[in-house]
Amino acid sequence: MYWSACFYYLMDYDIYIDESGYTGVDFVNPDQPLFSLACNMLSHDELNNLSSTVFCGDKGSELKFSRLLGRSSGQKKLHAFIDYLESKDDKFCCYLVDKRSALTRKFVDDCILPALTLDGVNLFKDGVVLIYVNQLAYYLPATMGLEWYDAFLRHYNYLIRRRDEDALQKLWQHCMQTLEHEKAAELLSPFLHKPQLAYIKITAQPYNPGFYEAILTGLIIHLRSCFGINSAKVIYDFTKATSTHGLASFIGNISNLGETFRISDVCTLTGDFSVSTVSAVNSVEHYGVQVSDIIAGLFNYSFRSDETIKSDIASHLRQILTNKNFIHMFDGAAEMFNEPDLKGSQISTLIETIKRRKEASIETSTNYSVSDSDEQDILF
Repeated sequence: MYWSACFYYLMDYDIYIDESGYTGVDFVNPDQPLFSLACNMLSHDELNNLSSTVFCGDKGSELKFSRLLGRSSGQKKLHAFIDYLESKDDKFCCYLVDKRSALTRKFVDDCILPALTLDGVNLFKDGVVLIYVNQLAYYLPATMGLEWYDAFLRHYNYLIRRRDEDALQKLWQHCMQTLEHEKAAELLSPFLHKPQLAYIKITAQPYNPGFYEAILTGLIIHLRSCFGINSAKVIYDFTKATSTHGLASFIGNISNLGETFRISDVCTLTGDFSVSTVSAVNSVEHYGVQVSDIIAGLFNYSFRSDETIKSDIASHLRQILTNKNFIHMFDGAAEMFNEPDLKGSQISTLIETIKRRKEASIETSTNYSVSDSDEQDILF
C-alpha cells in the first residue's frame, strides 16, 4: 500500500511525497523491515523532461519501482534515473526507517511515558526522549542479548495488534527477566511497576501508534531546516494507509503550531510552517508522485538486506547521496543533519547496523516466533 503527498513552496515548487514498505501495525515483518518516505521538488518542466528522456518509452500506466526493478530494461532506466538525481541533488530527499527502531520509540511512548508523566517527569524537554530511546536500543540487546531483544519487540508488537490483557501479561513477564540486570531493569522500571498505565493508553479508543505521522513530521522538519520550505500544498494518494491514519487532518493541523518544538539538537519543528490545502488524489494522475515512488523504492531496496545492499543499483545510489538527501532512523533515533555537505558519512555505519539486525533475526527466528493465530491484524 502506498500513500503520497505533494507540497508547494514559495509558489515555485511542488514537492511530491510517496512511501514504500507500509505494513500497518506489523512492525516486525521480516519481508518488509524498512519504511521509506521520499520526496522530490522537481518542477513541471523537469518532470516533463524526465518523462521524455530517462523514462521514455515506458509502457506502464504508472511508474512503479517494483515494475522497473523486475526487468533488465527497467533496471537500466533506474541507473539512468540515479544519474539524473545526482544532477538534482538539491531537489530530493528520503527518510528511511528501520521499523524495529521505530517500535522501540513507540514502546517508550506507550509503556514508559505514562508512568513518568504521572511522576512529573517530562521526557520531551530538550530531546531527552530520544536519549531514552537510544539507551533502550543499546542496553537491552547488550545486557539481555539480541535474541531476548527481538522477542521483546515481538511481544510489544503483539500487544499493540491484539490490545488485550493476555498480550500485556506476556510482555510484562518477558520484561521482568531484566531484574537480573540492573541497567536494563532501571530503564524498564516505569513499565515494570505500572503496566496498567500502558494498558490504559493502548486500549483507549481510537488507538493510533503514531508511527507514520511521526515520520511525516520528521520529513517536514528536514524540508524546513535543509530546504527552507515554510509553506505547503499537500496532495496525497487516498489509500487504506492514508484513510486509516487520518493524514488529512493531521497535516492540516501542522499549520496551527504557534511555537517552535525542539525535538533534539538537529531536529526542530518551527511554528512558521503552513499548509494551504490538503486533498486526496489518484497517484496515476500525478507524475511527480510516481517519481517519488521510484525514489522511495530505491532507498528501501538499497538497504533492505545483505543481498540488495550489494546490488549494482544500491551501490550506484550510495555514490550520489549527501546528508541533505538522506534521513534515517536506525538503533532508536533519527539521524537528521544541519550540515548537508558531508557525502555519505553515515552510510557505512548504517549498513553495519542492518547486517547486525539481519543476523539477529536469523538467529532468533529459530528460537522464538509468534503463532499464526497471534498474527491477525487488529486495526486501530
